[in-house]
Amino acid sequence: MDDHVALKGATTVVLAILSAIFSGLNLGLMCLDTNQLILLVKAAERDGADKEARRQAAWAARILPLRKDGNLLLCTVLLGNVMVNSYFAILLAEFWDGTAAFVVSTLVIVTFGEIMPQSICYKHGLRIGAALVPLLIFFWYLLFPISKPMALILDQIFGEEIGQVLDRQQFLTLIEYQRKQAPHLLTEQEAKILRGSMDFATMMAKNIMVPMADCFCLDACAVINPGLCAAVAAAGFSRIPVIDRDPLSPKRQFAVIGLIHVKDLLLLEIDHEVPLKALLPLIGRQVFIVDDDRPLLQLLEEFRRGASQLAVVRGIVDDEDCDPYFRHVGILTLQDLLNTIVQEDVHEVDADDVDSCVSSEPSGMFSNVRRFHECLDTTVDHRSPVARAHNKQMVQGLSKDEVIAAAAFLRQRYPQLFRQISQTRLEAFLLRSRVVGEADALLFERLTPAPCAALVIAGEVKVFAGAEAHECILGPWSLLGKRCLEEAKSSKSRYIPDFTARMAEAKDNVGASRILLISGEAYGNLLSNSMSL
Repeated sequence: MDDHVALKGATTVVLAILSAIFSGLNLGLMCLDTNQLILLVKAAERDGADKEARRQAAWAARILPLRKDGNLLLCTVLLGNVMVNSYFAILLAEFWDGTAAFVVSTLVIVTFGEIMPQSICYKHGLRIGAALVPLLIFFWYLLFPISKPMALILDQIFGEEIGQVLDRQQFLTLIEYQRKQAPHLLTEQEAKILRGSMDFATMMAKNIMVPMADCFCLDACAVINPGLCAAVAAAGFSRIPVIDRDPLSPKRQFAVIGLIHVKDLLLLEIDHEVPLKALLPLIGRQVFIVDDDRPLLQLLEEFRRGASQLAVVRGIVDDEDCDPYFRHVGILTLQDLLNTIVQEDVHEVDADDVDSCVSSEPSGMFSNVRRFHECLDTTVDHRSPVARAHNKQMVQGLSKDEVIAAAAFLRQRYPQLFRQISQTRLEAFLLRSRVVGEADALLFERLTPAPCAALVIAGEVKVFAGAEAHECILGPWSLLGKRCLEEAKSSKSRYIPDFTARMAEAKDNVGASRILLISGEAYGNLLSNSMSL
């Protein structure tokens, strides 16, 4: 009798343990997705995999053959669990009365057969599942005649398990969650690159292009001279679009007609001023034009093939007065695509704002041909030849582009005089300076004090040097009276030139002279203010 009771007690303990195993495997194995197990196995095959990754891969490889048939595994575990719990309740009924057996079996099954094993297997399902694979295989074949038909029915009704696959939004959420929970595994920069790559596939050219109104461009009618080269060098770009602003063709207004590589432009050696449009067939590059709805993935593939590293984006203009037509609306470079992926310095444009950008003139378009009529004033000594030339004729002031070019040229060519002055302050100073231009006007007279230096913006100046008055011609971007500024810098006496200079007459190949006057006194004040900052 005692042996019989002891056998029943031992059987009850074994059944309780099997109940805990089946309950834990039910949660632990079914929570392991098939795709997750495959990723664990493949992760260990990569170069540089650590010991922990290889160990997890070994566990996953043991579980994967059973986990691939999810419905059969589920039926096997649940059948075993139910059979064990039922027999466990029957055995307990022989030790206690019905109510007591019900209470005891419920407490034991729930506590030791459900809650505790499931809480453990939920956190360590991979390791425990791999360790119990031999036991699971035994019950797999033992219950196969019953579990297999049930699994086939589930396959027909619900279909085979395909594994967990995340959609785009879920994947982005997972990236953000991983970054916050495990920053040592996924850094902020890595998360930004992943998010950028996901968004990159859905974006089009118009979403990240730089509008024409914000681009630095060259006017096709601009004249190639040191000022233009200085402005291009100061801009800091390697490729610059050339814009056609012909007012007689509204549909082609501000259309990109060529692309200039800065290195080609700066290596030119030109004795006379030449229109940029004339040299465009020689140094210009073909324009790569794309539609504003071109996907960025396709555009990246075009760049990868070496088509270009800069694309001009065109959009459709729907005008009530005429049929719809294409117009260039923005610029897109390979760097913009890379910035989009790494989520740094991205120029985003709302698609609804494209129409407003279509008709905008490029604010960064450089042109040294006359477009503006600005009247600028300053104070000069009316007793000097320079002042008398100014009093005879006040010509068109410097355009914004010419001011930028002149400031960049002076800081680069004469660093000892202008390097201490910032580009912005120098531009503001030159914008207030006077521009004169009358044929044969006297700029400097030998042995006569001169309060200004003179920078040739356009045209030519005749210089007569020495007592014998040897004549020479100076062209654009020549600085006369440099010593006037040097003496103003060192607070010396008034500058007295040893030469005479007059404006040359306009010729067919050389336009009218335009001379920028730089007051020595004003320059000295500007330099003092700049050094005190």
